[in-house]
Amino acid sequence: MKQVVVSGYCGFGNVGDEAVLAGICATFSELGVDARLTVLSGDPERTMREHPGVNAIPRMKLLPLARALKRADLFISGGGSLFQDATSARSPYYYLGVLRLAQMLSPRTMIYAQGVGPLIRPAIRRRVAKAFSRADAITVRDSESKALLEEIGVTREVHIAADPSFLVEPDLAAADNLIEEAGLTGENLIGIALRQWPQHDQWLENAALAIVEVCEQLGAQAAFIPMQEPEDAEVGDGAPVLRHGGIPGAAKGLIARCRLVVGMRLHSLIFA
Repeated sequence: MKQVVVSGYCGFGNVGDEAVLAGICATFSELGVDARLTVLSGDPERTMREHPGVNAIPRMKLLPLARALKRADLFISGGGSLFQDATSARSPYYYLGVLRLAQMLSPRTMIYAQGVGPLIRPAIRRRVAKAFSRADAITVRDSESKALLEEIGVTREVHIAADPSFLVEPDLAAADNLIEEAGLTGENLIGIALRQWPQHDQWLENAALAIVEVCEQLGAQAAFIPMQEPEDAEVGDGAPVLRHGGIPGAAKGLIARCRLVVGMRLHSLIFA
């Protein structure tokens, strides 16, 4: 059995990142590769509960990480938008540190289906170029990410691949139960997936109310679908919130039942 270590934004209740992990697991299954995945997680118990069959370790503890990397046949960094410094520099420095350690301890490293950028700071751009050039394989999920990596000087060939979350099957039964519990019929359902954004509280409140009002004028049913709980569930008023517990299949099922999705988070649109 192959030992694989996966680094991503797991264990934080972001259904998009959990769908990416589920898609990575599905990839190995579909390829018929017998692999044991060890996931770096913000909540290892939750990750193992929500993704049966994987092992999970704390993402911020160095010793368990080093032990896992020494045993690994492959280290995967991805997917999602791990390497961007628009929100802060902490995220890319953390993931660069994990990637660099993996390149020292593991025989193979892969950048998998990343959405790279923005990369604003020159020092981070240089470090990303250096670390990515040392990877054994690089795939990104869009042409803009490929162009950015080439622009900053990555020497390894960059391939474009689909986001792993496309492999997640929608759980329509779970979605129908959630819709019914919210008192909705599911007819002409419009899903709203907003998120908090610094210094835009009033704009978001106005947007949520306006979308719900337009749905009423169209004779449609509006429902908020949080893509990261509990934060996203706090954005919106005037319509039910369909809480799926961060389970990718249930969230994808809800969106599959919508005739239209208005989304701020990328994976609400990928699911749609």
